[in-house]
Amino acid sequence: MSLLRRYFDRIAVISLPSRSDRRDRVRAHLSESGLATAEDLTWVDAVDGRSAEIPAWWTSGPGAWGCRASHWQTIAAAQRDGIENLLILEDDVVFHPRTVEWLPQVHALLPGDWDLFFLGGQHLQAVVATGDPRLVRGTCITRTHAWALRRKVYGRLLMDLGNDARYRAHPKWHIDHLLGDGQASGKWIAYAPSWWFAGQDEGASNISRNQDRRRWWQLGEHYWQLPFIVPPPGAGFDAYLCTGRSAPPEDPLRLALWLRNLARDAWREGRLPSCNLPPHSYQHLWSAGIRHPRDLTELRHLADYPANGLFAHPFFRKQDPSPHKTT
Repeated sequence: MSLLRRYFDRIAVISLPSRSDRRDRVRAHLSESGLATAEDLTWVDAVDGRSAEIPAWWTSGPGAWGCRASHWQTIAAAQRDGIENLLILEDDVVFHPRTVEWLPQVHALLPGDWDLFFLGGQHLQAVVATGDPRLVRGTCITRTHAWALRRKVYGRLLMDLGNDARYRAHPKWHIDHLLGDGQASGKWIAYAPSWWFAGQDEGASNISRNQDRRRWWQLGEHYWQLPFIVPPPGAGFDAYLCTGRSAPPEDPLRLALWLRNLARDAWREGRLPSCNLPPHSYQHLWSAGIRHPRDLTELRHLADYPANGLFAHPFFRKQDPSPHKTT
């Protein structure tokens, strides 16, 4: 039995039928990650808000309407079929490489009172500590790309998700805002790992219609502890590096801010910052230093945070990942 099926009775993947590219990607990703086989997945044809009849009072856009309807029908089907534990994934989900290692640890820590378990998301309010630093209780977790729920909460969620009056009272709400409000008010109890196992992959969003970069929304802001990377000669490094989206300024103060913003983007994408400036021109402006990995193996290790030892985290003891430190 695959890892995800060990803990969840149904793995529902919401996807527009027309996005065969996304279906192929997520199917291959889950298989290659050792998380789920193609046979483990229950495909849910997403509601395309662009072709749906949307009431005039709905102001959050057709993508958000389709997302709400798609999750509602996914939960309703699980309730109808008597599914005890449901994991809902959206087709842009991407999992951390160490999920196979860390999910069993965290799932074993889940208290018996859990209603929702977010494998990925975004905390909009402070979390509550539990008895183990690898697990936190959420007070307002949003995002719906990877979340699980138990049968006992299906009915309450379906009533709230289908309640038009709730959305009319909050015109800008999406489904995840309603989920977060339910956590804050105590309607359902939500837990999450202190390091997200799932993020959203880069690509065109069906909700915002924007071209999004990969996003993780990890707790904390450790971007200032990320070294800038000078990649070795060759190819194959793009998956691990975040490069500047604009030309670096010449003014030192503006350049320092540019470096900080680039490192922050890298942190949010789960990558490492890199730029094409000569190291001597900016090394004095960045306290985390510069690293020169010798090959792809060393770069992959540096990009494997929190296991890379660049900062302390409950999922991995801090250690120096390489003798080739700063220049």
